This record gives sequence, C-alpha cells and structure tokens, in this order.
Amino acid sequence: MGHSSRRSPTQAGRWLVDARIPIDATPTGAPAMSQSTELILIEPDLLREFTERVFERLGVPPADARLAADVLIEADLRGFDCHGLSRLYPCYLRLKKGLIATTPSIEVEWLTPTTGHCDGGNGLGMVVGWHAMKACITRAREFGSAFLTVSRSNHFGIAGYYSSMPLEFDMIGIAMSNASPRVVPTGGTTGILGTNPISVAVPGQKGGGAPFILDMSTSAVSSGKIDVQLRKGKEVPDGWVYPSVKPFLDSEGVVPMSVLQYPLGGPMITGGHKGYGLALMVDILCGVLSGANYGSKLSASKRPDAEANIGHFFGALQVQGFRLPEKVYEDLTALVQDMKSSPPEPGVDGVLIAGEPEMLKKKWNQRHGVPVLPAVLSHLRQISSELQIPLAV
Repeated sequence: MGHSSRRSPTQAGRWLVDARIPIDATPTGAPAMSQSTELILIEPDLLREFTERVFERLGVPPADARLAADVLIEADLRGFDCHGLSRLYPCYLRLKKGLIATTPSIEVEWLTPTTGHCDGGNGLGMVVGWHAMKACITRAREFGSAFLTVSRSNHFGIAGYYSSMPLEFDMIGIAMSNASPRVVPTGGTTGILGTNPISVAVPGQKGGGAPFILDMSTSAVSSGKIDVQLRKGKEVPDGWVYPSVKPFLDSEGVVPMSVLQYPLGGPMITGGHKGYGLALMVDILCGVLSGANYGSKLSASKRPDAEANIGHFFGALQVQGFRLPEKVYEDLTALVQDMKSSPPEPGVDGVLIAGEPEMLKKKWNQRHGVPVLPAVLSHLRQISSELQIPLAV
C-alpha cells in the first residue's frame, strides 16, 4: 500500500526554549501547568525528526517512520500529551523485543462494496491506522461510505488523527480502538474493558469555521491522563480511578492495569452504566467484529511475550450522501452559533465545540514549542543514548 508524503513543517529551523511558565501567566490555548512542574518547550520539528530516526533505527521503513512520528507529534500539538511522545518509550521497548513488526504486511479485504477487514500484520498502530483510514477514504469516494474493522494492530495514538483524515474530502470520519483491560464494568469489581476511545469528525462550518472533532475515552479519563498527573507529582482526583490500588507508574512510565478505572460517568449512581455501554460497544466493533483481542484478552498488549492484537474500527462517509453539503454546513454553523449563544459561566471565556480547545493548543504549541515533562524527556534521553541518536535538548 502507498505511503503519504510528509507534511510541510509549520516552522523552519531548530530551537529550544527552557521555559518555566507560572500557572497564572499561561496564555490562552497553552497547556495548564502546575506550580511545581517545570516543562521544557521544544520545537516540534526537532522532536519529529528525533522520533523518525528512532523508528528508523529500530528497522521501521522511512515512510512508516514519518507516519508514526507524525501521529505522536500531532497528539502533543493538540494537547494530548498523554498520547504523544510519552508513548514513544513503551513502543520503543516493544519494538526492541520484537513484539511489533517493523515491516508488516497490511492487508485490506473488502467483503461488500462498503465494508471489510484489515489485517494489520502486527505493525505499529499509527501505520496500520493510517493505511486503514486511507483505504476507507478511497472506497468512500467511489461508494459514498466505507467501514473497516482492523485486527493485529497496536496502540495507535489519538483516535482524532484518523477521524480528521477524511475532512479534506468533505467526509465525516469515525475512528475507534479497544485497549488494555483496566476499566471496571458497572456492577463489577475487576478491570475487563479498556479506555476504548471514540472519535467522530465533521467537516467545518460555513465560511471556514472549525470542524467538529470529538475525541474521547469511554472511561472517566484516559489512562494516559493518569500517567501525566503522576509524572507531575500530583494526586489523582477523586472519580478518575476505581477504588483499588493507589495509582503508580511502572517501569515503562505508565500506569499498570492493576490501577483500575471507572467508565465514563463513574459509578452507577452518577451514570457510569452509560460509559460502560459505550466502552462495550467499542469493544464489540473493534474486537468481536474484527477478530482482534477483546475484554480481558487484551492483557496481551502488556505482556512481554505476545502480540497485542489490538482492534480498531474506521469509517468515512461523504456528506453529500445525505443532502447538499452547503445546506449541511449552513445548519451546522447555525447549531454551533446556538451553542455559543449560551452565556458563559464565571471565569469561562465562552462555549467551545469539540475540537476547538485542541486547535487552540495546537496553534500555541506550534508557535512556542511542545511542552515536555521532565519524566518524558528523561526517557527520550535514554533512547537517545542507547540508540546513539543525538537529541539536542
């Protein structure tokens, strides 16, 4: 299958800003920072080039290395620091152990004009995800819509990266993934479901308005959010985790599966059964429908001797397959304006729609640099030392 060309960098040259930004001086769109945490702002292209070289040194072909690096850096740019460079170290360890194929055979089989299956060949999830969504877009351009289940994949970064891919073709994008079991089903006491993210993206409003890009976990928070909280040396807020063990980071710098989480909504009394239902739906579409691992079987994604066999679900739908796009965008603009007409709460500038906070953060991070926590930078330096790849930070 073909590979995408690398996108033009937003800024030229290299630079590093050793920044200590007090929380009360954080600009609009900038990431929130704790008083006790010093973040280093690093130019995105420096991190992108380093990440590419890491993948290449481990045997990943250059085109795939660019794809994988782009997904991780885009996560950091959008403010998903829990799914960006912080995921490079666990990925690095699994690649070194041979648990992820560096040159996978990614095979797509269309079983009907609009539905099919993709065998990811145990490749990097970022590469498998890109190919699967690209195949959906190509098929949807011919038939109006297309959906693929994916098996034999790995962690794919942020779901919103893939749901955003169809936007430039006036298509709606859908992306989901299952994940390692740590979320307790409502009424249960053990972690069986993953944080199982859902993302839906709809092309922008009339007059070039921002697209709607929903990108959310079906747990109270993603496990990566807990990782970041602990890396900052902060307590995990009530409601993020199910009463089990005190949250901690393992040797890979991530929260292990023994730290259990609530589904979105928390316990049943506050609506947790709804998040549980959504998480189970994702696992059905990504795991059961695809033939990938599901439920507690996904503990393989953390084992040192087995393929993860994570499953995904992707879709692309032409807007014009429903009605005239101009009418859709006109009504979408009116709906968004309706949302924004609500008077804001005290201390809030105004109502935003899904995707706007991420685009604000991306704009700020492109201008000032990607915020990197000391714990993450330490792992990057370790990789740099072990692979003999310079990291000028």
